[in-house]
Amino acid sequence: MTITVIMFGPAREWTKSDRIDMELVDKTTIAELRKILLQNNPELIGRIASIRFAVNESFADDSYQLRNGDVVAAIPPVSGGSSERKQDLVVLDPGVINMVAIRNHIHSDSESVDGAVCVFEGRVRLEQDATGGSLIALEYEVYDSMALKQLKQLTADAREKWELGSLAVVHRVGQVPVGDASVVIAVTSKHRDGAFEAARWIIDQIKKDVPIWKKQLWAHKEGDWVDPTAT
Repeated sequence: MTITVIMFGPAREWTKSDRIDMELVDKTTIAELRKILLQNNPELIGRIASIRFAVNESFADDSYQLRNGDVVAAIPPVSGGSSERKQDLVVLDPGVINMVAIRNHIHSDSESVDGAVCVFEGRVRLEQDATGGSLIALEYEVYDSMALKQLKQLTADAREKWELGSLAVVHRVGQVPVGDASVVIAVTSKHRDGAFEAARWIIDQIKKDVPIWKKQLWAHKEGDWVDPTAT
């Protein structure tokens, strides 16, 4: 099916386009449209969540299923909105983590330049098993809505504990091959202590509280779930 997305106000500047004609599969939802727009327009990182969508001049929620010929208006927050602080970047990503987009996000605040930037990149390391042979990948399963809610709460809690500038937390879902990043945490702060401590605290809390599970996929045996209680 074919739809048209019309950009208004800041959204037009973010995407450098006032109109986008798109070919989508039937019954694509607004939530799925958000993901597609984000993949095609890195400038929307940290901003896409603030955009509301109207279909044929009526606001539509994320569960709305689009139809052929729909005209979708992308409506950023209107004048008189809330705080000017940039939103934290919190993403569950089914694809390769875009480090350039993360760095663009944490360095995009032109009004202030923090003295410290700490980037933690957790990668899938090579492991060997006596019967399974080499580790091929980790497969991450996630309770999406709850995980996103908790990740956003962690960034809010980190801001209560430390004086932070920009914050990004991106975690992959699905299969992640050996050598690829499965999680990236990027933090800026005026001083290095805050950046280091916040990044360490966030990854520790993710492993403790966020509903993300991982299965080890081996070359010569069936996959097995990682037991977090094992010593």
